[in-house]
Amino acid sequence: MHRKQFQNIAIIFGGILIVLLQIILSNSLPGFTGTDDQSIEKINEIAPNYMPWASNVFEFTGEWSETVLFAIQASLGLGIIIYYILKQRRKRDTNLC
Repeated sequence: MHRKQFQNIAIIFGGILIVLLQIILSNSLPGFTGTDDQSIEKINEIAPNYMPWASNVFEFTGEWSETVLFAIQASLGLGIIIYYILKQRRKRDTNLC
C-alpha cells in the first residue's frame, strides 16, 4: 500500500471515529446541555414575555438528531481543514523538487 493511500484511509477512519465518539460521549453525559438550551433558559429568565420572531424550518423529534447533525458538521469541518493542510503540503513538496 502506498503512503498516500494509507494517509487517505487513516483520515477517513479518523473522521468516522470522531463522529462515533461524539455520538457515544454526548449520549453518555446526562447533564449535558448545549448553548441553545442555555440561551433559551436565560432569555426566559430575563424577558419572560419574549416571543420569538422566527421558527425552525425543520423540527427534529429525536434527542440524538442534534448530536448526529453536530457530529456531521464537525467531521465536515475537520475534513476541510485536513484537505487544506494536505494540499499545502503537496504544494510545498512540488516546489522543493
